[in-house]
Amino acid sequence: MKPFAVSALLILTGPFVSASIKHHPFQNLPSWDHAYKAVNKICQLETVEGYEKGMFPEGTSITRYQMAQIIEDLMQNLSTRAVLNSPESLHLLQQQIKNFRAELSLQGADQGVMAKLEKIPLNPKSSLTEVVAQTPIVSTDNEETSRQTPGVRSYDLTQPKIEKEKAPAGFVLRKDTENPIEFSGELRLRPSLRSVSRPPGNSGPETHDVLEYRARLGMEQKLDGVEWFMTLQQSGDFGEQNLNPTGFTQLTAPGSGLELLHLGARFELNSRQNLVVGRQSLRISKPFVWDSQFDQRSRTFDAIVLEDRLSKNFGNLFLVSRLAEDDITQTFALNNGPDQDGYLFGASFFRPAFDGKAQLFWLLRDTENPGMVAGLKEELGSYGIAWDGKIKDLSLHLTLARQYGDQVQSGISQFQFDGDMQEIKLSHKFANDWSAHTEFVRFSGEKSGILDGRQNAFQKMYGSGHSYVGKTDLIDTSNVKSFGFGVQKHIKENQSLSIVNHWISLDSASQPVVLRREMPAYIRNTLVHSPLNQETDLGQELDVTWTFRRSENLVFALTHAWFRSGDYFSQNGVSDFDARYTYLSTEISF
Repeated sequence: MKPFAVSALLILTGPFVSASIKHHPFQNLPSWDHAYKAVNKICQLETVEGYEKGMFPEGTSITRYQMAQIIEDLMQNLSTRAVLNSPESLHLLQQQIKNFRAELSLQGADQGVMAKLEKIPLNPKSSLTEVVAQTPIVSTDNEETSRQTPGVRSYDLTQPKIEKEKAPAGFVLRKDTENPIEFSGELRLRPSLRSVSRPPGNSGPETHDVLEYRARLGMEQKLDGVEWFMTLQQSGDFGEQNLNPTGFTQLTAPGSGLELLHLGARFELNSRQNLVVGRQSLRISKPFVWDSQFDQRSRTFDAIVLEDRLSKNFGNLFLVSRLAEDDITQTFALNNGPDQDGYLFGASFFRPAFDGKAQLFWLLRDTENPGMVAGLKEELGSYGIAWDGKIKDLSLHLTLARQYGDQVQSGISQFQFDGDMQEIKLSHKFANDWSAHTEFVRFSGEKSGILDGRQNAFQKMYGSGHSYVGKTDLIDTSNVKSFGFGVQKHIKENQSLSIVNHWISLDSASQPVVLRREMPAYIRNTLVHSPLNQETDLGQELDVTWTFRRSENLVFALTHAWFRSGDYFSQNGVSDFDARYTYLSTEISF
């Protein structure tokens, strides 16, 4: 997957902040990723013993870290040969080294192997026979590929192999003396149409027709062991909104304009530690199951980050992270208050645990003038644990987190942040290209206060965090819980269809629901929460998504989401209503 070419349907979870590192290494690598085909092709071209027909059957899914282990073994395997069968093998391997640079660095893989490979001559006969693998490669835990082959080592990929004191981490595809500048980029377009039914007697629904766009250009260069990076971004939206029966009103949101998203350097201190300095997007943990956010703007900090890799665990310590910018002026169109300023401190560590991968994280953010309100201060923190692994044939994700802190104005406490989050997702993949999953998410906290829960630690502190439930973007993640069930079908090699239904309810009936700006004004103004009303049913949402991967660099995703209000609204002064949201996401990358 290309740097910055991250699908709009993917939740970014990586703890690393270099411009080229956008994933956390124990994240699952989607079955459609090009790496599976590349490894299969290399095995076929070079007749790798035991994997002459390829290593991965269709539909295989492993983690990025596991894939990096396999790529490292392929490098070692091919570097011992007298000849290579095809120049395509070297080209494919170079691509995967670039795409998995971060994970290979974590393993301490030897970057000198690639130089050896480039010197190996091609087989003059270009045949696929009589080539013996000197150093065997790793097998996966998939039933069809975990067979024991004489001379082929096999080990459990769920236990990460991190070598001690190898060559310095970091990979380049050419010699440092050439000082290549690597470019990458993406363009995302998302036209969308939203409609919400009005009370009886009104003419037609309220509609919202918008085209969102985002373009990025990334540049990297490695000089004398220091990796320099820079990313420029241009984003915005335009369209119109039917606010009343008389006609349309033009949207006023101007978009962000051209901005400097990343700028900094990554220093290799030793074989275990790196120091990253500069403007970065900090993405620490995935706070939500649903993957609907377009991620128009990233959470950007001027930061100093220490990356430390230990024997069987590794993590990041955020020494000083200053909030460089915030999108509150764009979101709320406020332009008459003091700039808000903030600092972020924290740490994030990973290690194997219970046949899976565990992550521990802690974050603390201090903000001056939040909401551009003079004299207001916030201390907002969260800590927790996340675990990904397997229980027999089920894949399991679990997150338990706690938030804390308070808001103070002129020395007087306004309210305390206090809450917790639970997230659990179980999924199973069937043999006929079908998969099914069930998920449960619960958010509590912010039960009172002037911000009505909109400073929830679980989404505001993460660059890719969601601040709403479901894909219709109507209900905030505060005092809410949801249960979901979904299925997915891989129609063809490059197409899939998913259907998910969510049952959404209040976490505490004594506290009101927090509505998003996308909820029509007539609903927000009419809804009056009654503490005596114990109704918690907020409604149901059905999401249908068709994804088409035309190529590695061109992806389309068409989504239709339908929300039907529950009894909570009808019992608190609002007539039953429907909300529909349709959008087409297009991603072009290079």
